[in-house]
Amino acid sequence: VAERPSASPLVPVLGFTALSSFAAGTATLSIFFVTEKPPYSFTAVQQYALALLVGVTYTLGALGAGRVRRASAARGVPARAFLALLSLVMAALACLPLALRSDAAVFVLLGVYAPLTGLFWPLVEGYVSGGRRGAELRSAMGRFNVTWRASLLPSFLCIPPLLSQSEGAVFVAVALMHLVSLAFLWGLRREPGEHADEAHAV
Repeated sequence: VAERPSASPLVPVLGFTALSSFAAGTATLSIFFVTEKPPYSFTAVQQYALALLVGVTYTLGALGAGRVRRASAARGVPARAFLALLSLVMAALACLPLALRSDAAVFVLLGVYAPLTGLFWPLVEGYVSGGRRGAELRSAMGRFNVTWRASLLPSFLCIPPLLSQSEGAVFVAVALMHLVSLAFLWGLRREPGEHADEAHAV
């Protein structure tokens, strides 16, 4: 019998959101503080090229999110497992500049990482809204927006002390946040709850 899940508890959803937002914010926004300093010392042109790469590939990932998720679901991959897989892949990608200390490694990292976040966030938002309606839904979405936005501030504040250790410490922090976030995933149901239009169609 196919599972027809109700809403996942909001606390683990928000915990997963907070850690993932910290990691993604560091990788796609705070990364420019890293690349402007040695050993990278990107020029303005390189910085703009990196920003363009992030923006374009994130958009492409977000546009294809529904199609990719339907394809993975057709192969029997639950939404929770798909989120776990994305988190693990993004953690592994964050380690790439540690293994290959080159400008190209940063471009490869973000060229793959950014579109994965485009796939990632719509699915997280599905866990926030799925199975919730009315005031409960509005409250959940409000808390979600506050959580992911508030989590960006620590990612900016942590860059100076991390860079004082080494640029590699920033990439380690991204990988660790993704790995630690997996603990919150087990509080989520295998699939997001049904949305209102689906429930009304029953």
